[in-house]
Amino acid sequence: MTPTITIIRGLPGSGKTRLARRLAKKHGTLLIEPDMFLIRNGAYHYDPIKYQFATAAAIQCIQTAAKLRADIIYADVLPRIVQAMSLIELYQAACPAKTSYQIIDCKHLTTQQSIRRNTHNVRPEDIHKMAADWQPYTPAKSCNAMQCQN
Repeated sequence: MTPTITIIRGLPGSGKTRLARRLAKKHGTLLIEPDMFLIRNGAYHYDPIKYQFATAAAIQCIQTAAKLRADIIYADVLPRIVQAMSLIELYQAACPAKTSYQIIDCKHLTTQQSIRRNTHNVRPEDIHKMAADWQPYTPAKSCNAMQCQN
């Protein structure tokens, strides 16, 4: 079986975590997201500086899971395609086997919808920046739909 990394991306409030949890449960896949490192005493606490540390911890988890040939789902905003592709390359470099990947964009929200639906208290100015940086994912011609082999 080919180890697979699935990237789920979207603005705050777009349903990334809900979709990631549903897919992870359905397929028995490991779910990794920076948000899991921002929970203290059962409550989520967003802070831009702590988020950087949470992202670094999530990347360490990706590398470890890849070494073990584990399928993973990674959920995060990742507004620029290069961010998603960097995580895929990291997974591929750490995995001792041929891998595949999938990128899923959640429903694109307007900035105002994202601010209203945001449940993690991400600052509106951060959401505005994420929305301004957003690049929709378009699979390369060599890929079949959103699933690609490398």
